[in-house]
Amino acid sequence: MHPDAPSLPGAPGLWMHCSDNDLSKKDMRLIVRVKATSPTLWQYMGQYDVQRSDPLSLQEWTMQSEQVWSSYHFLIQFIVIGAF
Repeated sequence: MHPDAPSLPGAPGLWMHCSDNDLSKKDMRLIVRVKATSPTLWQYMGQYDVQRSDPLSLQEWTMQSEQVWSSYHFLIQFIVIGAF
């Protein structure tokens, strides 16, 4: 879901989110899936300071990978709209 999330503990990363629900806490524990095939493998990356940024421009959005587009299509269709 977050292909630009940190790949090493303490490393910077990009976390895109569609609502303000999870941004009430600025300090968040980040756990990232590092292996998707069975058995899956997750790694604790650390405590991260989350900061809100401006929405992506159309140009920034079109620069995202197809994996990001697919993830957010699913998120908006099934979670935000409530079809899930």
